[in-house]
Amino acid sequence: MKHFLIALSFVFTGTLFAQNSNTISGELFDAELENTPLAFAEVLIKETGEKTLTNAEGSFKLNATQNTDYTLVFSFAGYDNKEVSIKTASKGNKTLKVMLHAKTISFEDLAMALAKAENKTTTPNN
Repeated sequence: MKHFLIALSFVFTGTLFAQNSNTISGELFDAELENTPLAFAEVLIKETGEKTLTNAEGSFKLNATQNTDYTLVFSFAGYDNKEVSIKTASKGNKTLKVMLHAKTISFEDLAMALAKAENKTTTPNN
């Protein structure tokens, strides 16, 4: 009987915690390349530090608490980071579709970066 009560308390506690959690899921796409999924991009919940990577289809899933405001940060090499503010619902899950734009670089920025790289390779070490 004692083991039954202990098992029942674990089930009851697990049910309570399960009722307070939601899922934030969605898909991440390249805005310029006909909505091509961005595989292995990082998705971060700014407030908790929890993060994940998108899968090969650009999909992601994170656990979240109900009725909480979050800022999601999406990042991928060569793209501008994007922050999205959301509030989880008291019931149900949140699904997002997010587009990232490729970073742009001006000719002047490129020329300065090349000049710095050239100076590093031609400067003798003393």
